[in-house]
Amino acid sequence: MEKLICAANYWDDGIEHVHQPLNIKTGIVACGWRHHNCVQIMKLMGKPINAPYIRGFLTSKGRFVDRQEGQYIAATYGIVPHTGGTTLTSEDLY
Repeated sequence: MEKLICAANYWDDGIEHVHQPLNIKTGIVACGWRHHNCVQIMKLMGKPINAPYIRGFLTSKGRFVDRQEGQYIAATYGIVPHTGGTTLTSEDLY
């Protein structure tokens, strides 16, 4: 069973970085309790926060998933009820 571990934001800067989720070839994934914590981490790293990024989650299988796939995982495994929503937020988890 794949579980959602925490909120994460993905910025693709076109550069290969070490120690990123298994399905991320270029770019950086910052993790945090909530998505705004991930933005703060990138800001502290000096990364442009106005660059496009994808909000999502890290999973127990070492993957980054977007909010839509996060909603599917959470609803499939009973983490959140099937509400008919298509996207998951970090507030839905905890």
